[in-house]
Parts: sequence; structure tokens; C-alpha cells
Amino acid sequence: MSLDDARRVRRRFIVLSATRWFPVGLLIPVLTVLLQERGMTVATIGLLSGLSSAMVVLFELPTGGLADTIGRRPVLLVAGLLSLLSMSLISFSEATWLFVLAWAIEGVYRALDSGPLESWFVDAAQAADVDADIESGLAAESVVISAALGGGALLGGVLALVPTPSAWPALALPIVVAIVLRIVDLAFLWHLLDESRARPAGSGWSPIRDSARTIRDAIGLLRVSGALCALAAIELFWGAGMTGVEILSGLRMVDLVGDTEQGVLAYAVTAAVAWGVSGAGAAVAPWVARRTGSWVRAAIVARIAQGVGVALAVVIAGPIGLVLGYLGFYLVHGTANVAHYGLVHRHTTAAHRATMVSVNSLTSRLGGMVAAPALGALAGGQGLVAGFAVSAVLLVLSAPLYLFASRGRTAEPLGPVAQIDTQLVGLDHTKLGAE
Repeated sequence: MSLDDARRVRRRFIVLSATRWFPVGLLIPVLTVLLQERGMTVATIGLLSGLSSAMVVLFELPTGGLADTIGRRPVLLVAGLLSLLSMSLISFSEATWLFVLAWAIEGVYRALDSGPLESWFVDAAQAADVDADIESGLAAESVVISAALGGGALLGGVLALVPTPSAWPALALPIVVAIVLRIVDLAFLWHLLDESRARPAGSGWSPIRDSARTIRDAIGLLRVSGALCALAAIELFWGAGMTGVEILSGLRMVDLVGDTEQGVLAYAVTAAVAWGVSGAGAAVAPWVARRTGSWVRAAIVARIAQGVGVALAVVIAGPIGLVLGYLGFYLVHGTANVAHYGLVHRHTTAAHRATMVSVNSLTSRLGGMVAAPALGALAGGQGLVAGFAVSAVLLVLSAPLYLFASRGRTAEPLGPVAQIDTQLVGLDHTKLGAE
């Protein structure tokens, strides 16, 4: 393949990342408030979030193995269709059982969606250039995702103020627009994601059996790789802490502002700005790695900084404290993700890439599944501030585990950005040069 092929892969990856995440951004400022407006308590909202995480835990590995077996494209198309179904149920539902069904479907969608697009990019980029700088592409993806989520959140907050027919339930319009944009995303996915995946030789080929074999081999990698085990454990704590931020931030803003519509708009603006600074954090991830000396150190610093950001929402009273804490959290969110998943990809192979990403997503969702109802109950009984405090502690607890992720050789050749500190990452490459 040529350099033009590598650039085409990267462009398509960026476009598809934007179209997949913009509809999600629309939901950020309205989803938990929508549930509360339609009669749900904070504890019930936590249980729904836990249900979604439980579905991800149940389906994460099978769907990751399926993506490695039958291909990334069909799995992503099915994920998009399930997202449409989930949002359709949410948009006009009033009954609790419909919300339960919607959140269960949303969990399956998340399981299908985690990993295939990113894995397609890494495989296609390295097929075009064996020395492809995948971290740079992942950083660019994080910038675009942040912009898409921020823009979507801002649009969702504005749409929440638009008058709707009296027959419509509260905050339905942003969900309806998200549904339309998900259809657009599916059209882009259909046309832009090229994938040539040869069917294995022999008449006994079975997607289910081969998926199970892929999962078994990926679990085998965990048994022999302390680095991959540590990275998965980090996601457990991160998923628990992130769940607290996701569940409580919108409710906290409405509580501090004292008005539902104004609180939703204030949270939408904050989320939009937050995802913007998250994109900036992703963009400077290589710089952070150079300044700290390695991707491992960059990851440690970023995880600690995330916990500090959430703690600011507790220490500083009023809306200003929440805004500063939220912005601080997302400022380093992009950097943390680039560092973390760069390490994951470097310690695995193309044959198990989507499955190993699914392993990380699974442990993240497992943490969220346990934390969501617990933090919901804690916030309902002791107040939202208590929930934020526990979330901050959970985020910081994951940081030291990156020291274990610095051990062992990686499975792929390194791009120029990742050629860093051999003493820390255990790689036989030169140290990263000066700026």
C-alpha cells in the first residue's frame, strides 16, 4: 500500500468517528434529567445505568470476538441499528419497563460498538505502513470525538429549550434529532468503511466457533501478559469513577441552578466546553508523553489529574466548583485515553485487537455496573457531593497500576511518537527525542 492509502484510511477513520459520536453528544445534557423529569429517582437512574453496564459485561467479549472473526463493518452496522432502537424507545417512553428495555438494548449496542472502528483503523493503517504512528491517529480521533460530543451536547441543550407539541414528553426533541443523525452515521459507515476479510479455508468455518476461539486466545494473552492484566484492571477503577461523573453531573447542575431548563442549558454549555478541552488534551498527548518521559508516565499523571478534577467539584462550592471540576476532569480525559489505548494496542496483535479492546471495555463497564447503583444510592442518601468524592478516589486508585503496564515487549512495531523511554516501557527502541 502507499502513503495515499494510509492518508485515506485516516481521513475515513476521522469522519466515521465524528458521525458515530455526534448523536451521543446530543444525549449528554438531557438524558439523566429526562429520566428525572419522567418520574425516576436518582437511585433508579443508577440502577438503569448499572443494567446497561451489565449488558455490556455480558456481551462485550462475544461481540469483540465476533468483530475479529466476521469483520468490523457488519458488527458496527448492527450496533448502529440497535442504537436507533434504543433511542426510539427513550424518546417517547413514560413507562419504567420501556426504559429498562431501552437501557438493556443500549448496553448491547455499547458492547458491539466498542473496538471495531478503532481496530479497523489500526489494522488498515499498519497494512498501509508497517511503521504507522497509530498514537497520532488515535489522538486525532480523540480530538474529533471530543468536538463531536461537545457540539452535540451544545445542540442538545439548545434543543431542550425549543417548544414542542404538548403531546410530546419532556426533552424528547434532542433524542429525535439524535435518531436522525444516527441514520446519517449508518449511511456513512456503509459507504466509507472498506474491509476485505477472507473467509477461513475449509467447510467447517463457523463465526460462533471461531469467535469463541478468538476469545479463548485473547484470554490466554491476559494470562501471560501482566501488562494487559494491569491495563484491564485500570479500566475497572476508571469505569467506576467515570460512571459517577456521568450520572451525577447533570443532576448536580440542575440542583445548583434551581431550574430544570436553565440547568440543562448550563450543563450543555459546560459539557460542550469540556469536550473541547478534552480534544485539546488528546491533541497534546504526544507532548505530555515527551515531557513526562514515556506514555506510561503520561497515563499516570493523567489519571491522577482526573481524580483531582472531580475533587474540585466537591471542594469548591456552587456551580463554579462543578464547572471547574468538570472541565479539569475532561482536560486530561483525552490524554488519558490516548495513552491507555496506545499501550493496549502495542501489547496485542491484529488477530485479537478488537477482542482485547473489548476486554478493556468489559472491565470498565463491570466497574460501572457495580458503581452505578452504589453511587446512585449514596447520592440519594448522603447527597450528590458524597457521590463525587467517592468517584474521585476511584479514579486516582487506578494510576499506580500503569507501572505494571510498563513491563514486557509489545506485539507491534512502534511509530515515531511511541518510541519512548525504553527503561519504563521495556522496548528495544531509542528514547524519544527533544521537542
